[in-house]
Amino acid sequence: GQFGEVHLIVEPYAEGMPDPTVFKFGGQEYRMNIKGKEELIGATIAFKTASGSSAGASRVGLLKLVSISEKVGVNANARIFTFAVKFPKE
Repeated sequence: GQFGEVHLIVEPYAEGMPDPTVFKFGGQEYRMNIKGKEELIGATIAFKTASGSSAGASRVGLLKLVSISEKVGVNANARIFTFAVKFPKE
């Protein structure tokens, strides 16, 4: 399998509290609109492979969010995100 690097901002969250709109990361503040789970299904993220990737150096690909699971285990906030990965033909 292949490994990728993804940066996420993880914040404490309790059921029923309002969605946060400002996040602090790397000494900067970021304002974001939080979408609902249903709105995220089908979202697409573009990415570029690393120089040493066996898929080919500096290739551009797409990640499409296929599904988000319900709660997993005892952690009320844990979910499994399933993505489809596509590389355009060269």
